[in-house]
Amino acid sequence: MPMTLPAAEARIRREVPAAEAGIDDALLQTINLMATVLAARRDVGASADAGQAVLMRLAKTQNSLIEAQCGILRAHSELRKAGEIHGIGDDGTCPPSAIDGYKIAA
Repeated sequence: MPMTLPAAEARIRREVPAAEAGIDDALLQTINLMATVLAARRDVGASADAGQAVLMRLAKTQNSLIEAQCGILRAHSELRKAGEIHGIGDDGTCPPSAIDGYKIAA
């Protein structure tokens, strides 16, 4: 059975913030892991190069997650534009970058 416009609107309004929060949660977890690795290295008296490859991979992961945040914000902005075309207004959950046309990193 095809999805109706009101059903699609309701699902999108739930799923966009959930996707944004999921990326935030993943980024926070990688930041916490990096902090733990650094603290462990310091606290056990390991050399400065111990775990460096891990830290570099975590930094790349964090960068990828930040790029993903930009992607979901761009998608949010495009969904908002599509909503305007179809007469669906913003319910106040759109981030300023999606509302006010702030440039989001490409």
